[in-house]
Parts: sequence; structure tokens; C-alpha cells
Amino acid sequence: RYILFEHLKKPEIGIIKSFLSKNSDCLNGKIGWRIIEFEEKRSVILIDHTKSTALRKMMGDNISILGLKPIKTSGTLRALKK
Repeated sequence: RYILFEHLKKPEIGIIKSFLSKNSDCLNGKIGWRIIEFEEKRSVILIDHTKSTALRKMMGDNISILGLKPIKTSGTLRALKK
């Protein structure tokens, strides 16, 4: 699944990668995780479909630290960008 996130503050990719790495035992499925796009206002993370709900919850619980707000989840990038 692809998850679209909105940046609530200036994005710091190092903090996000570190957070995902620390929680990788909870997130690793067949795909694991991968940052697909990282722009000024939005980013997209690819995660195994069985772990998408867990990632959205973890990111939502850590909004103040990460500055990311989950917006939308989709099975394809094309549908996500609509």
C-alpha cells in the first residue's frame, strides 16, 4: 500500500527514516517499507498491505515528533495522486 502524508512542519527525512528503522520489526512484511516520494509539502511511503494500518497509527501517534499527518492510503500511486 502507498500512504500519502502531509508535512505539518519542515520535513526532515533523517528523522523519518530513523523512526521507520526503529519500528521496522513491527513494519516488515513482504515489502517492508520504502520512501517513494519526499517533497516539501507531501511524501509517499510504500508499506506492505498488512502493515499499512499499523504505520498510519504509529505516524498519527507521533505527529508532533515527525511532523507527518497521514492523509490517504491506496493500492496504486496513480489512485493516490487523484
